[in-house]
Amino acid sequence: MRNLSSEDSPLFSPHAANSTDHSSDGNHPERLHPLLTNLPVGMWAMSVLCDPSHADNPDLTWSWKYEFVSPRMRQMLPAFTAAESEQVHWRYHQIPTEDRVWIRHTLERAMLSERVQMELEYRVIDDSGGFRWFQDRIEMIRRKDGIPESLVGITAEITQAKREQLEIRERENRLRRVFETNPNGILLLDPRGAITDCNTEAESILGQPREQLLGLNWNQLALRDRVTDSQSPQLLAVLEDSHPTQYGYEAQLIRPDGRIVDIAWNVATILGDRGEVTEVILTFQDWSNRYRADEALRASQERLRRIFESVADVVMIVDRDWRVSLANPAAEQLFGIPRVQLTQQNWRDLPWAPSAEHPAGGPMEMIARQVIGLGKTVTRVELALLRGNHRLTLSASFVPLHREQELIGMVVSATDITERVEAARIRQRSEERFRALVQGNSDGIWLCDADGLIQYASESTELLVGLPGFAQLGRRWSETVPLEKPAEWFELWGTLRTQPGIQQTIHVNLSRGIDDFRIWEVSIRNRLREPIVAAIVVHARDVTAERRLQEQLKQAQKMEAIGELASGLAHDFGNLLTVIQGELGELILDDVPTAWHRSITAAKIATELGTTLTKILLGLARRVPICVEPVVINPRIREVVFLLERVLRKTIRFELDLDENLGIIEADGMQIAQVVLNLCLNARDAMPKGGTIRIQTRNESIPTDGIPSREAPRDWVKVVVEDTGTGMSEATRAKIFEPFFTTKPSGKGTGLGLAIVSGIVKQHQGEIRCTSQEGVGTRFEIVLPRIRSEESE
Repeated sequence: MRNLSSEDSPLFSPHAANSTDHSSDGNHPERLHPLLTNLPVGMWAMSVLCDPSHADNPDLTWSWKYEFVSPRMRQMLPAFTAAESEQVHWRYHQIPTEDRVWIRHTLERAMLSERVQMELEYRVIDDSGGFRWFQDRIEMIRRKDGIPESLVGITAEITQAKREQLEIRERENRLRRVFETNPNGILLLDPRGAITDCNTEAESILGQPREQLLGLNWNQLALRDRVTDSQSPQLLAVLEDSHPTQYGYEAQLIRPDGRIVDIAWNVATILGDRGEVTEVILTFQDWSNRYRADEALRASQERLRRIFESVADVVMIVDRDWRVSLANPAAEQLFGIPRVQLTQQNWRDLPWAPSAEHPAGGPMEMIARQVIGLGKTVTRVELALLRGNHRLTLSASFVPLHREQELIGMVVSATDITERVEAARIRQRSEERFRALVQGNSDGIWLCDADGLIQYASESTELLVGLPGFAQLGRRWSETVPLEKPAEWFELWGTLRTQPGIQQTIHVNLSRGIDDFRIWEVSIRNRLREPIVAAIVVHARDVTAERRLQEQLKQAQKMEAIGELASGLAHDFGNLLTVIQGELGELILDDVPTAWHRSITAAKIATELGTTLTKILLGLARRVPICVEPVVINPRIREVVFLLERVLRKTIRFELDLDENLGIIEADGMQIAQVVLNLCLNARDAMPKGGTIRIQTRNESIPTDGIPSREAPRDWVKVVVEDTGTGMSEATRAKIFEPFFTTKPSGKGTGLGLAIVSGIVKQHQGEIRCTSQEGVGTRFEIVLPRIRSEESE
C-alpha cells in the first residue's frame, strides 16, 4: 500500500485540480457514459460529510457517500451493486482489514491537511480468496473555506504490474543473498575505483565494516605484491582499459588491526554501451591457511628427506621395470655399492643368493605379480643376499607407489635380520628339546606371568582342563582351571608373586561337572627373575585316583570292623527273631479270633524281613555268597506294602503298577523285599507331610551299552520306587549310596539303608539309578537280570 502526494502523481489530469462544481459542468460524468464505458480505468465520485460541531476536534467523524460509479468501475469490482445514492464506505467488505484501516487513516489525515491530490494502492480479495491490486488517484475538492466537499477518483487494476514488481524484488533479494553468502569476498568499484558495495565475507577478510568500506578508494587498502613487496599497479590498468578484462594476482593485505592476510584476487570489468568501464568486480579469498599449509608441506618434505637419509633400514624406490631410482645411505652400506651406481642398476640384478632368484613361481615373480600386477602390498618377504663369502637374510616389504592414481613403481624397505634368524634357529632347537621333555610328561605344566596370564601350556594340560594349549594362552590360570575355592588360590598367588625363587606345593579341589570332582597336587615356583624362564612355573598332577584308593582303604578297614561287630549282634538278634517266629506260628495254629489274623500275618512278615536283615549282615561280615532261587518280585512287593500300610502314617498312600506278566529273576526273595522296604522307608522320611509312593514293575530289553556292567544281559526286570517328597540336590544325590552318609539329625539315622540297598542290587548283578529334583520328588530305578522260563525249570 502506498500514499503519494500530487507531485508524485503525473497521471492526474492538469485540469482535475480546477474542477470544483461537477453538478453545473456541462461535462457531468453521467452525460459522458459512452465515453466512460470505453475507458480502461474506473471512475467514481463521492461526497464528503462531517459534523460541523466537531470542527475543533482532531478526530472528526467523516463519512463518504458515492455519487457516481462508472460502468468500468463496476466491471472491475462487481461488488458495486448498491445504488450510487447508498452510503457505502469505500468497498470495505472486499478490502483486507489492515488495508482498510490504513486507507481510512490516510483519508482522515488528508481531510485535516491541505492536500488536494493523493494516490493509494491497496488489495482486494477476489472470489477465489486471492488478492488483486488496485491504484486510486484521488483529487479532493474543497470549499472556499477549505473544508473538503467531495472526492473524485480514478481506479486502475495494477495486479500484473505489482506481481512483476514483486518478482523483480524477489530476484533482487535472491541475488543479494547470493552476494552476501558467497564464500569469497566481493567488492564493487565505480570507474574511479571507489567501493560502492561489498559482501559480508569482504568485511571479514578486510577487517572493516561495510560502513567504513563504502566510498573508500581501492588504493587506500594496504595491498602489497607478495613478490615485489610493492603496491600492484594492475588494478589501475584495468580501470583505464576499454576492453572487458579478467585476471588474478596474489597480494598481502595489512588490516587495520595489524594482521597480515595473504589474498588471491580476481578482477573483472563491466563495460558500458560506449565501451567505457562502468563497474569493476573484485573477488578475493583468504589464502593465509593455504600458504601456511604450503610452508608446512615444504617443512614436512624436508623432514621426510632427513628421515630417509638417516633411517637405519634400507629404503629404495623401484620403478615398474625394477630399475632403482632412489636409495638411502643404508642401502649403499648394505649392498656395498655406491648410491650413484646403485640407482643405475636393476633390482633383480643385485647379488641375490640362488634361492632368491626369480624362476617361475619364485619370490621375485610373486612380488611382481602382487605389487606391479595387482597393486597390492607385500610384506615380510625373506630374501637371501650374497655379500662376499657371507650370506645375509633380509626381511623386505614392497608397497605400491602411485602418482595421480597411476602405478609408477614401488617403495622397497628391507631390514638385515641375519642375527635374528640365527638366534631364532638356536632358540627353536632349545624349545624343541624343552618340548620333548615336557610333552612326554603326563603332568600339566604352565608358564604364567606375574598377573597369572598363561604364556605357555603343555599338551598334557588339555587332558586336565579340556582346552588345547593354544586356546589357554592369554587367559588367567585361575579362570582356565575350575577351582572349587578360588579365593584361597588368589591369596597364595598374591604372596608368591612378590617372592622370587619361592616354591610351594598345595592340594586344590576342582569341579568340572556335577559328577566330576578332581584333586590336584599343584607345585608353584616363582622364576620371574630368571632370564631364560622369566615366568611363574605351575606344575599340576591329578591325584584323584590316589585319594580315592586311600579313602576306599580306610572305608574297607572301617567296614571290616563294623562287620565283625554286626555279625555278633546279628547272630543274637536272629535267635530272638526265631523265638518270635515260632510263637507267631503257634498263634496262627491255635484257634484265635479272626480279627487278629491280619495283625499276626503282618508281624510274621516283619520278623521274616528282620531275619533276612540279620542274614545280610552275617553275609557281609563273613563274605559268604547269597543263596538264590527263581523269584517273582510282585508278591514280595505286595507283602512289603501290606506290612507298611499297617505301620506308616495314614497321610502316606501307595500306588502299585505291577506287570502281571513280570519275568522271573534269580535272587534271594527276602533280600529283594528288604530292598523295597528300605526304599519305601526312605521315601517316607522324604515326605514329612505325607504323599504318594508309587511302585512299578516292568519287563525291559535294554541294550548292553545302556548298563554299566561289563557283561550285561539284554533282558531285565525293572523295579521303580518313586515318591512325591522334598527331593534332594545334586551334591546330596551323589553321596546317598555311601555308607554312614545321612541327612537326618544325629540319632535318627544310621546312613546304612541305601548302602545296603546298593550292596544287595550289585550282589544280584543288577544296577540302581537315582534321579531327584528338589521340591518334586525322588525316583529310584532298579534293573535285575531276568532268566528264561526253561532256566527256571
